[in-house]
Amino acid sequence: MALTTEQILSADDLKKVRVDMPEWAPEGTDPAEAFGFVRRMTGDELDEYEEALRKKSDGNDTLTDYRGLRATVVALTACDENGVRLFTTAQVEALCKKAGDPVKRLFTAAADLNG
Repeated sequence: MALTTEQILSADDLKKVRVDMPEWAPEGTDPAEAFGFVRRMTGDELDEYEEALRKKSDGNDTLTDYRGLRATVVALTACDENGVRLFTTAQVEALCKKAGDPVKRLFTAAADLNG
């Protein structure tokens, strides 16, 4: 079946998955109940991610910069239960300073969703 423009634009294609984050449970709450979500990136977010990986050299060459890769993916994909992003790209540096295990867990789930 060939899809119409209307069908494509109205499709709910930003699938999300739950990710447990016991390390970030608020004090006094059960860590087993601490979780969040990550979702698929939009086209704009995918472009933003790819641009974040590029680092200009002094010449005409473009080098890849992997620093902050996981935090960037988390900032672009972590969302609330309605799919609304939790972080801005301005908060990537702050995410880089968080514990590696939960960031890696969120990154892995996001990478699985986004290919």
